[in-house]
Amino acid sequence: CDYLGQVQAFVGAWLPRFENETRSYLTIAFGCTGGRHRSVYLAEAMARWLREQGREDVVTFHRELE
Repeated sequence: CDYLGQVQAFVGAWLPRFENETRSYLTIAFGCTGGRHRSVYLAEAMARWLREQGREDVVTFHRELE
């Protein structure tokens, strides 16, 4: 399983528990070294996946790009 798939599986398993605890938000962060912006790809792919799961309130923020 690739890294993104592993993160999706983890978040998919734990997100219902966070929701049951009435958490108002969840932060998922990716970091990258080497200047290739892989973290940007992962953040956007994760946001897209969450939206496909019906979570329309997903917000992305790219610290080094904004």
